[in-house]
Amino acid sequence: MQVLEENSLLRQFGMTAARIQAYANRLYFEPVGLTTSCAIILHLLNHHGSMTPTEILKHMGGTKSNISQRLRTLERDNLIERNENDSEDKRQIMVSLTERGLQRHNAFNNLISSTTKQLESELEFTKEEHLACQRVIEKINNFLDLHANELCKRICPFKGSK
Repeated sequence: MQVLEENSLLRQFGMTAARIQAYANRLYFEPVGLTTSCAIILHLLNHHGSMTPTEILKHMGGTKSNISQRLRTLERDNLIERNENDSEDKRQIMVSLTERGLQRHNAFNNLISSTTKQLESELEFTKEEHLACQRVIEKINNFLDLHANELCKRICPFKGSK
C-alpha cells in the first residue's frame, strides 16, 4: 500500500479534518450533550426529514452496528423516534426528530453559527480564498459521496484485522 507523502494535500486535509472534529466536539457537541455522530444524525434528520437507518448509513458511512448504537442512544434520550414506514414494506422503519431532538439540533446549530462567524472573521479569508476553499471542499465531498465506502474497502489496512 502506498503511504501518503508528508506534504500530500489529502493527507493535510485528513489531519486538519481530525483536528477540526476534535475542536467541534469540544466547542459544539459536548456542551449540548452530543457526540459528533449523534449530532450529524440530528442534522441529517433536520435537513432531510424522516429517513431510514440505511439512508442515514449511506450519508455517514461507518457500519450498521455503529449507526444502530447511535440511533438507540438518540432514542433513549428522546431525541428521535422510530415509526413504521407508510409504504408497502412495513419492515422498513423511519427515523425522525422529536421536539426535544429539534431543540437539541437548534442549540448546537446556533452555537456553530455564532462561533463560525467569529472564527471566519479572525481568519480573514479573502473572497477568492473563500471561494477556492468552497470548491475544494465540494470536490472532496462529491468524491466521498461517490467512492468513500469502496475506497475504504480497498485501502484501509486495519479493517477486519482484530
